[in-house]
Amino acid sequence: MAFKRFGRFLSLLLLMSLCRFASAHPMGNFSVNHYSRISLDTDRIRVRYFIDLAEIPTYQELQQANIPTTAIDAASKAVTSYVAARGVELGHGLILEVDGKPTPLHLL
Repeated sequence: MAFKRFGRFLSLLLLMSLCRFASAHPMGNFSVNHYSRISLDTDRIRVRYFIDLAEIPTYQELQQANIPTTAIDAASKAVTSYVAARGVELGHGLILEVDGKPTPLHLL
């Protein structure tokens, strides 16, 4: 009886050793996280807006921009024009109020 249990245990260990560890984005494959950092300087207010896209939203964004997913060159014209256009689009949704009055934001 003990020999049978030991054989099953060894079989289980062998089976587990053949399995690969699965990993994914810590927040899931579909997550989109937004973060705004506001810095106060003596002559300006800086708003840095970050978007963290998981695998699937990133792939969808690349498809919409017609950017090939195989070799992405950050300095390519397709990428720089897409980033500039997307920055303008996202900037329209940001509102900054100082003393209750809307303050215009400028994209850098």
